[in-house]
Amino acid sequence: MVKEEGLSIFFREPKEGQMKAAHVGYLPEEHRELCPVRTTLVFLKRTEGLRLQDNARRLIGSWLKEILKEVNIDIRIFKAHSFRSAAATEAVMACTSILEVKKQANWSLTSDTFEKCYFLETAK
Repeated sequence: MVKEEGLSIFFREPKEGQMKAAHVGYLPEEHRELCPVRTTLVFLKRTEGLRLQDNARRLIGSWLKEILKEVNIDIRIFKAHSFRSAAATEAVMACTSILEVKKQANWSLTSDTFEKCYFLETAK
């Protein structure tokens, strides 16, 4: 949901039973090219003709696999879901707490799923 003050992203209902949301504001004008909200809005505008359904998982997954192929990443090993691991690992490596990553990624706060399945070993 796009708002004047930024972008709100809502996630499916997690196992704990509460809706999760991330609220991202605009970066200052001098950092316009790095702003995730502006980038998301540009992406949505440029790709609106490609979206025949409501962002079908299969379609988005195929786009992500194409990106991986374009940068010579072996898609027999890495899949579209690999972006989630990479992004979460990068957040922890950039000093975001594991608890905050779990909250933002809609993972259970009481399990070790992130540590076992998503935190990339090579980054440890």
